[in-house]
Amino acid sequence: MKKILKHSALLLSALALVACGTSKKASDNGTASNSNFEISVKDGMFVLPKDENSSSNYLALQVEIKNNRDKQFSFTSRDITLYNEKDEKVEPIQMYDSDSKTKFMDYGDSISKGKSVAGYVVYEVDKNAKYELHFAPSFYEDIKEKSNKNNDVAIKVDPSKYEDHIDEAKEVMKKYVDAVYLDGESSGGGKKLSTTDNKAKVVPLADDKKSSDGGAEFTNDVKADREEFIKKFTESFGKSFYNYKPSDSELRTFAEGYIKANAKRAKVEYKVKTYLPDYAVIYVRPETIDLDNLNVYELSRKFYEENKGKYGNYSEAMKAGEKYILENAPSQFESTPLDTSDSMRKEGYEIKMSKKDGKWTIDTSSKNYDLNDMARTFRGGVGY
Repeated sequence: MKKILKHSALLLSALALVACGTSKKASDNGTASNSNFEISVKDGMFVLPKDENSSSNYLALQVEIKNNRDKQFSFTSRDITLYNEKDEKVEPIQMYDSDSKTKFMDYGDSISKGKSVAGYVVYEVDKNAKYELHFAPSFYEDIKEKSNKNNDVAIKVDPSKYEDHIDEAKEVMKKYVDAVYLDGESSGGGKKLSTTDNKAKVVPLADDKKSSDGGAEFTNDVKADREEFIKKFTESFGKSFYNYKPSDSELRTFAEGYIKANAKRAKVEYKVKTYLPDYAVIYVRPETIDLDNLNVYELSRKFYEENKGKYGNYSEAMKAGEKYILENAPSQFESTPLDTSDSMRKEGYEIKMSKKDGKWTIDTSSKNYDLNDMARTFRGGVGY
């Protein structure tokens, strides 16, 4: 009988310990406190951490913790946990991304007396469910003295109140690609692009659902980027001629004709790989008109048939033949098969973006090798 009572007491104690973490009445005003600390949920947004499942939902809560004690204390992100409606614990996702400057709560964070620390904590959630955010640090002296003092406080969390702008980054990237590589005429449609002082802004059409921030802006100078794109196109394409020396005007006419045809026919897929408050990575997978697939043999044959016996000088014939190909190749733009680049990974090119003061900036630096390869693909494989 004593053994049964002993085991029953142990079981009841264990159940009490399990329940104590979630039995506290949760605050519904975004702040909870006790004599040791105060914790607040300042903001939140949906994100997509690197290497996580894009079909899941990840809520990043901006949490602030204030030290009410008379001494410093340390905690870890695992001291800040969610409980769902079934009282099941949701552990935070450990975050680290060297390209992002976002402050995430981490192991070993410490707070001096009277000071505060703030950072994001990320959880996988159901957008339609309700949660409680619990903060329960273990103070060193409590462990040493085996104190039963309960430091757990809780705040109600409703994921549906937080905005999801993950697709915004995808739209911004699409608008940049349209404006720079496809002349704003991609077959995807949907939104128009306006430019003011060479800065681009996504402006929803009348039948589009307007986002809460009035449209996502990006800071890149699209006119300058497009001119650089065409410049590399004409310079690289001009080097492919051995006998005929095309003029700058002829090369630009060819390049702009290709861009126009590509804008109508190219198929471009966009997918978000990573989305954080200040940083995103978008997969861009283009299928474009590959200039290597032009039927140059057919053009050469036609030139020969139309000019047979006309040239007595081989050099002049070759020069005229190359000019003929330059002028007539655009007639094949509509029928040339679309293709993807062999250098592109299966998902597409990884294009990085950063966000500051609500505006996105696409990384167009020379070290962005994926963007350089992508630009080459939009030139039909011309240039490096």
